[in-house]
Amino acid sequence: MNENKLQKAVADWLREQGYPLEMRTARVFKRRNWFQHQGRRYVDPTTNKEREIDFLAFFDDPEKVRPIHGRLVIECKWTPKKPWILFSSEQQSLTPVGHLMSTPMTDTAIGRLRSLAANDVSKLPLFSSIREGYALVQAFNRESATDAAYAAVHGAVSAAEFFAREMSAANGRDHLFIPTVVLDGEFFRCGLAPDGEVLLHPTEMETLFYMPAANGRRDSACVHIVKESALDKFIDLSEATFTALRALLRTKSS
Repeated sequence: MNENKLQKAVADWLREQGYPLEMRTARVFKRRNWFQHQGRRYVDPTTNKEREIDFLAFFDDPEKVRPIHGRLVIECKWTPKKPWILFSSEQQSLTPVGHLMSTPMTDTAIGRLRSLAANDVSKLPLFSSIREGYALVQAFNRESATDAAYAAVHGAVSAAEFFAREMSAANGRDHLFIPTVVLDGEFFRCGLAPDGEVLLHPTEMETLFYMPAANGRRDSACVHIVKESALDKFIDLSEATFTALRALLRTKSS
């Protein structure tokens, strides 16, 4: 294989593995002035094996007194020919407060956020109007339709919980770790019409209510799934959420 063919083969392999999506996503966060760590290692609590999360994005609190730091724990998935489908129903498993409190966070953050009521959470854009989905699949996979989607969600949640525990043990500061999957591919929300027909709606941002079967984990977590095309909008919502949360908690403590 000559050098040009080798380079093309390597470039094709990199695209198939989704590395360009990771780099493009990192570039967006850099442009938005978020600090980030790429390729962070963590220990999966369900397998006790070391794994890698694509990256962490940091929205730190500039205040020195009882700061509240925001983190997005991100898995990137490139799926050009196999759309992802989020299944939804009219019934919601959690209240808005429940959606917020299911987020992996340090122990001290849990204590502070317990003071929030439903009216407070309505001021937090990422959690104020969640229409949670109950399952996520990748289309056109006959044998294991949930594998790729499940692996991405599981990785984001497991890493978020690992970092929350690690930070709790290290210094006890207030950190939230929001599990997030960035998707380059088609994305649909699926529901059922009154006449029983399947309804598919193209979508860019959704939230999955994830309930793991394994022991040693939280009961549930909300995972934000975002198309690459909506990443800037999601960052806007994240920044507004962390900023509003800081203001709410400081008002309650004053």
